Amino acid sequence: MATDSVVAPTALQPRVVVVIVPVRSPATRGTCAPSAVTPLAACWLLCGPLLVLFVFVAPSDAAWEVRLVPEVSAATEYSDNVTSASKQAEALDDLSLAATPALTWSADRQDFRLDGRSDLRAERFLENGNLDGEDWHHRLGATWRLNERWSLAASEEWRQSRSLDDLIEAGEIVVQRERRTTNEARAAVTWLPTERTQASLAYTNYDSQSDDPANTDYLLHMVALSASLQATERLGLFAGANFQDYDFSPTPGDPARRRFFTRNYAAFAGAGYQFTERLDARLQVGARYTEQTTRAVAIDATTFPIGFTEIESTSDSVNGTFSGTATYALETGSIHLSASQDLTATAGAEGTVERRIFGLFANDWFAADWQWTGGVTYSTNQSDTGLAASERDTTSRSLTAGLRHRLNDYWDAALTLRRTDFQDDALDTETERNAVVLAITGRWPVAM
Repeated sequence: MATDSVVAPTALQPRVVVVIVPVRSPATRGTCAPSAVTPLAACWLLCGPLLVLFVFVAPSDAAWEVRLVPEVSAATEYSDNVTSASKQAEALDDLSLAATPALTWSADRQDFRLDGRSDLRAERFLENGNLDGEDWHHRLGATWRLNERWSLAASEEWRQSRSLDDLIEAGEIVVQRERRTTNEARAAVTWLPTERTQASLAYTNYDSQSDDPANTDYLLHMVALSASLQATERLGLFAGANFQDYDFSPTPGDPARRRFFTRNYAAFAGAGYQFTERLDARLQVGARYTEQTTRAVAIDATTFPIGFTEIESTSDSVNGTFSGTATYALETGSIHLSASQDLTATAGAEGTVERRIFGLFANDWFAADWQWTGGVTYSTNQSDTGLAASERDTTSRSLTAGLRHRLNDYWDAALTLRRTDFQDDALDTETERNAVVLAITGRWPVAM
């Protein structure tokens, strides 16, 4: 999901920063309400004008600096529950093999930058061939620094994903392996009034759709305004506001033809502080007002002959939000702690949920070519839409441990262990999933 985020300036960060934030996006199936624009068309509508300006209009005598990074990865994964089936159902264990060719590229010319990535993940299962599939991912970004004060940025990311862990953490109703296609387009303008201040205005369009017709699709529009101040060498302050508009399409075949519209209005403020050369932290607090409207078709018995009418109900609420992060730099690694609470929309709830997430991650190169990684994530999603079938009350816990070995300048290998526990009180289900992944990846950077 797209979320608001403002980076607080600290002594560890450049004071003039332009960030392109791409958004996940599933493949379109055509049922998500009011958009007839395909992901590819949206990409060119958003980035096309900037590309034309970059290449043909923007005057510059500088040559392009092009960097290409071809990449190929092969991974084998064993899981004792490949479909994330609940304990009430029979879990399937299987071994899969996945190959992922990819190309990452960038082109720079003084104040202009283009970058992108395309990859294809093809996965095959040993015993459950019905789970085989291919998932595409494309990203395109562009940044234009007009002068010392103004810059424009645009990005587009289209992704197909069947990652059950991502779906569970997002509060989706996961009853079988499904593929979601997301498409996120973002455009932003940034203004730097002084060396210590920054302001930006951004628009995001996010489309999420499922290949499973029983699941709900949705469309998000978000406008965000933010400002930051580098108060001292160690202290950075920031504030902002955003508006989110969600439109959930009706489930195909639903006789009531229900639709859900959610609008979120948020304001927040915070600070980032560098305590030492190794430790820095960031805290954000705010409030979010949510208004949700449900529309459905009902029988109208007041007329003759009996007809149908559309009924509408609206509810609203105000909740506090916060997020905090702390990072400690090791000699050859880092430790990162994060915690947050916010209201967000999810297709699983067909409306807004209150989401709490806690995460702890660490990594360290304990030898010249060896790195260990580890992490734990705890998240909850709670909602009350007034519809029993759509209420969400979920808890997710995940543990990850890994070991990476750098074979040479181009190849590295990794071993990863994962465990996920998921409990859905609304559906009275519980899921456990363990997986072991062995992967090898090769990259060959080329500068032109």
